[in-house]
Amino acid sequence: MARGLQYIHEQKYQHGDVKSPNMVITLDDSLKICDFGTARHWEVTVSTNSHRGSWAWMAPEAIGNPETNAKPKVTPKSDVFSFAVVVWELLTGKEPFPGKYPLDMLKAVVIERRRPEIPTECSEPLRDLLTECWDHDHTKRPSMDEILSRPEPVPVLKHIALYDYAAQAKDELSFQEGETLDVIRNNTGTGWWFARSTKTGQEGYVPSSYIRRARDIDTEK
Repeated sequence: MARGLQYIHEQKYQHGDVKSPNMVITLDDSLKICDFGTARHWEVTVSTNSHRGSWAWMAPEAIGNPETNAKPKVTPKSDVFSFAVVVWELLTGKEPFPGKYPLDMLKAVVIERRRPEIPTECSEPLRDLLTECWDHDHTKRPSMDEILSRPEPVPVLKHIALYDYAAQAKDELSFQEGETLDVIRNNTGTGWWFARSTKTGQEGYVPSSYIRRARDIDTEK
Protein backbone atom coordinates (compact mmCIF):
# COMPACT_ATOMS: atom_id res chain seq x y z
CA MET A 1 0.00 0.00 0.00
CA ALA A 2 2.78 2.41 0.91
CA ARG A 3 4.64 1.77 -2.35
CA GLY A 4 1.43 2.18 -4.33
CA LEU A 5 0.77 5.57 -2.74
CA GLN A 6 4.40 6.53 -3.26
CA TYR A 7 4.01 5.82 -6.99
CA ILE A 8 0.77 7.83 -7.18
CA HIS A 9 2.46 10.80 -5.50
CA GLU A 10 5.49 10.49 -7.79
CA GLN A 11 3.10 11.04 -10.70
CA LYS A 12 2.00 14.28 -9.00
CA TYR A 13 -1.41 12.90 -8.10
CA GLN A 14 -3.19 12.43 -4.79
CA HIS A 15 -5.71 9.64 -4.39
CA GLY A 16 -8.15 11.46 -2.12
CA ASP A 17 -10.05 8.40 -0.87
CA VAL A 18 -7.53 6.02 0.71
CA LYS A 19 -9.47 3.45 2.76
CA SER A 20 -9.55 -0.31 3.29
CA PRO A 21 -12.55 -0.89 0.94
CA ASN A 22 -10.42 0.57 -1.86
CA MET A 23 -7.64 -1.98 -1.31
CA VAL A 24 -7.85 -5.24 -3.26
CA ILE A 25 -5.68 -8.35 -2.85
CA THR A 26 -5.08 -10.18 -6.14
CA LEU A 27 -4.67 -13.92 -6.64
CA ASP A 28 -0.88 -13.54 -6.44
CA ASP A 29 -1.22 -11.72 -3.08
CA SER A 30 -0.42 -8.31 -4.56
CA LEU A 31 -2.22 -5.28 -3.16
CA LYS A 32 -3.91 -2.95 -5.63
CA ILE A 33 -5.26 0.52 -4.82
CA CYS A 34 -8.62 1.11 -6.51
CA ASP A 35 -11.21 3.83 -7.12
CA PHE A 36 -9.48 6.90 -8.51
CA GLY A 37 -12.73 8.83 -8.85
CA THR A 38 -11.53 11.45 -6.35
CA ALA A 39 -7.90 11.56 -7.54
CA ARG A 40 -6.55 14.98 -8.52
CA HIS A 41 -3.34 16.36 -9.95
CA TRP A 42 -1.41 18.47 -7.46
CA GLU A 43 -1.27 21.49 -9.76
CA VAL A 44 -5.04 21.74 -10.16
CA THR A 45 -6.06 20.94 -6.59
CA VAL A 46 -7.90 23.79 -4.86
CA SER A 47 -10.00 24.27 -1.77
CA THR A 48 -13.67 23.50 -2.31
CA ASN A 49 -16.97 23.70 -0.49
CA SER A 50 -17.59 19.97 -0.93
CA HIS A 51 -16.01 16.87 0.57
CA ARG A 52 -14.10 14.25 -1.42
CA GLY A 53 -13.41 10.95 0.28
CA SER A 54 -14.88 8.85 3.08
CA TRP A 55 -15.38 10.52 6.45
CA ALA A 56 -13.98 7.81 8.74
CA TRP A 57 -10.61 7.90 6.93
CA MET A 58 -10.42 11.61 6.11
CA ALA A 59 -7.72 13.95 7.36
CA PRO A 60 -8.87 17.07 9.25
CA GLU A 61 -7.95 19.43 6.39
CA ALA A 62 -9.98 17.25 3.99
CA ILE A 63 -13.02 17.68 6.23
CA GLY A 64 -12.63 21.42 6.77
CA ASN A 65 -13.44 23.41 9.88
CA PRO A 66 -16.70 25.38 10.11
CA GLU A 67 -15.46 27.11 13.28
CA THR A 68 -12.62 28.79 11.36
CA ASN A 69 -14.36 28.80 7.96
CA ALA A 70 -11.59 26.56 6.61
CA LYS A 71 -12.80 24.89 3.43
CA PRO A 72 -12.05 21.21 2.72
CA LYS A 73 -8.66 20.79 1.07
CA VAL A 74 -7.01 17.51 0.06
CA THR A 75 -3.22 17.24 -0.24
CA PRO A 76 -0.83 14.28 -0.66
CA LYS A 77 -0.37 14.44 3.11
CA SER A 78 -4.12 13.80 3.42
CA ASP A 79 -3.43 10.43 1.79
CA VAL A 80 -0.74 9.85 4.43
CA PHE A 81 -3.29 10.44 7.22
CA SER A 82 -5.72 7.98 5.61
CA PHE A 83 -2.91 5.47 5.04
CA ALA A 84 -2.30 5.42 8.80
CA VAL A 85 -5.99 4.76 9.46
CA VAL A 86 -5.84 1.70 7.17
CA VAL A 87 -2.70 0.49 8.97
CA TRP A 88 -4.60 0.90 12.24
CA GLU A 89 -7.45 -1.22 10.81
CA LEU A 90 -4.98 -3.98 9.92
CA LEU A 91 -3.56 -3.81 13.43
CA THR A 92 -6.84 -3.96 15.29
CA GLY A 93 -9.32 -5.55 12.91
CA LYS A 94 -11.70 -2.73 13.81
CA GLU A 95 -13.56 -0.07 11.85
CA PRO A 96 -12.60 3.57 12.49
CA PHE A 97 -15.34 5.59 14.22
CA PRO A 98 -18.05 2.88 13.91
CA GLY A 99 -21.62 4.16 13.90
CA LYS A 100 -20.56 7.80 13.84
CA TYR A 101 -22.33 10.36 11.66
CA PRO A 102 -20.31 12.85 9.55
CA LEU A 103 -20.92 15.70 11.99
CA ASP A 104 -19.76 13.50 14.87
CA MET A 105 -16.53 12.73 13.02
CA LEU A 106 -16.02 16.38 12.12
CA LYS A 107 -16.22 17.26 15.80
CA ALA A 108 -13.97 14.36 16.87
CA VAL A 109 -11.24 14.65 14.22
CA VAL A 110 -11.17 18.36 13.44
CA ILE A 111 -12.27 20.15 16.61
CA GLU A 112 -11.37 17.70 19.40
CA ARG A 113 -8.41 16.28 17.42
CA ARG A 114 -9.22 12.73 18.41
CA ARG A 115 -7.59 9.79 16.65
CA PRO A 116 -8.22 6.02 16.70
CA GLU A 117 -6.81 4.45 19.86
CA ILE A 118 -3.48 2.74 19.22
CA PRO A 119 -3.25 -0.62 21.06
CA THR A 120 -0.95 -0.41 24.09
CA GLU A 121 0.89 -3.54 22.95
CA CYS A 122 1.74 -1.98 19.58
CA SER A 123 5.48 -1.70 18.88
CA GLU A 124 6.97 1.73 19.62
CA PRO A 125 8.25 2.41 16.05
CA LEU A 126 4.81 1.72 14.60
CA ARG A 127 3.11 3.77 17.31
CA ASP A 128 5.41 6.70 16.50
CA LEU A 129 4.70 6.34 12.77
CA LEU A 130 0.92 6.40 13.24
CA THR A 131 1.17 9.40 15.56
CA GLU A 132 3.26 11.32 13.02
CA CYS A 133 0.93 10.44 10.15
CA TRP A 134 -2.02 11.70 12.20
CA ASP A 135 -0.49 15.09 13.01
CA HIS A 136 -3.19 17.75 12.80
CA ASP A 137 -0.83 19.94 10.74
CA HIS A 138 -0.51 18.19 7.38
CA THR A 139 2.84 19.86 6.69
CA LYS A 140 4.34 18.00 9.66
CA ARG A 141 3.31 14.54 8.45
CA PRO A 142 5.96 12.39 6.76
CA SER A 143 5.76 11.86 3.01
CA MET A 144 5.40 8.37 1.56
CA ASP A 145 9.06 8.62 0.51
CA GLU A 146 10.05 9.31 4.12
CA ILE A 147 7.89 6.48 5.43
CA LEU A 148 9.42 3.96 3.04
CA SER A 149 12.96 5.13 3.81
CA ARG A 150 12.57 3.96 7.41
CA PRO A 151 13.07 0.39 8.65
CA GLU A 152 9.76 -1.42 8.36
CA PRO A 153 8.11 -1.39 11.82
CA VAL A 154 6.83 -4.74 13.05
CA PRO A 155 3.30 -4.44 14.49
CA VAL A 156 3.56 -6.61 17.59
CA LEU A 157 0.29 -7.45 19.34
CA LYS A 158 0.57 -9.84 22.29
CA HIS A 159 -1.99 -12.65 22.41
CA ILE A 160 -2.52 -15.64 24.70
CA ALA A 161 -3.28 -19.13 23.38
CA LEU A 162 -6.67 -20.37 24.57
CA TYR A 163 -6.07 -23.97 23.45
CA ASP A 164 -3.30 -26.27 22.26
CA TYR A 165 -2.75 -26.31 18.49
CA ALA A 166 -0.67 -28.70 16.37
CA ALA A 167 0.41 -27.30 13.01
CA GLN A 168 -1.24 -28.97 10.02
CA ALA A 169 1.00 -27.39 7.38
CA LYS A 170 4.60 -26.20 7.04
CA ASP A 171 3.66 -22.52 7.29
CA GLU A 172 1.60 -22.99 10.48
CA LEU A 173 2.77 -22.55 14.07
CA SER A 174 2.23 -25.08 16.87
CA PHE A 175 1.57 -23.75 20.37
CA GLN A 176 0.23 -24.73 23.77
CA GLU A 177 -2.57 -23.32 25.89
CA GLY A 178 -1.39 -20.29 27.86
CA GLU A 179 1.55 -19.61 25.54
CA THR A 180 2.20 -15.96 24.61
CA LEU A 181 2.22 -15.17 20.89
CA ASP A 182 3.20 -11.93 19.18
CA VAL A 183 0.79 -11.37 16.29
CA ILE A 184 2.81 -9.78 13.52
CA ARG A 185 0.16 -9.70 10.82
CA ASN A 186 -3.58 -9.60 11.39
CA ASN A 187 -5.16 -10.98 8.21
CA THR A 188 -8.64 -9.65 8.90
CA GLY A 189 -11.40 -11.87 7.54
CA THR A 190 -9.24 -14.93 6.77
CA GLY A 191 -9.34 -16.60 10.17
CA TRP A 192 -5.55 -16.99 10.12
CA TRP A 193 -2.98 -14.61 11.60
CA PHE A 194 0.80 -14.65 11.33
CA ALA A 195 2.46 -14.84 14.75
CA ARG A 196 5.70 -15.51 16.60
CA SER A 197 5.98 -17.64 19.74
CA THR A 198 7.74 -15.79 22.55
CA LYS A 199 8.68 -19.21 23.94
CA THR A 200 10.36 -20.76 20.90
CA GLY A 201 10.91 -17.79 18.60
CA GLN A 202 9.30 -19.71 15.75
CA GLU A 203 6.86 -18.01 13.37
CA GLY A 204 3.87 -19.19 11.38
CA TYR A 205 0.15 -18.89 10.77
CA VAL A 206 -2.22 -19.54 13.67
CA PRO A 207 -6.03 -19.87 13.77
CA SER A 208 -7.32 -16.58 15.15
CA SER A 209 -10.10 -18.32 17.10
CA TYR A 210 -7.47 -20.15 19.19
CA ILE A 211 -5.90 -17.01 20.62
CA ARG A 212 -7.03 -13.86 22.36
CA ARG A 213 -5.47 -10.47 22.91
CA ALA A 214 -3.60 -10.37 26.22
CA ARG A 215 -5.08 -7.00 27.16
CA ASP A 216 -8.63 -8.34 26.81
CA ILE A 217 -7.85 -11.26 29.12
CA ASP A 218 -6.26 -8.95 31.71
CA THR A 219 -9.34 -6.70 31.62
CA GLU A 220 -11.63 -9.60 32.48
CA LYS A 221 -9.62 -10.61 35.56
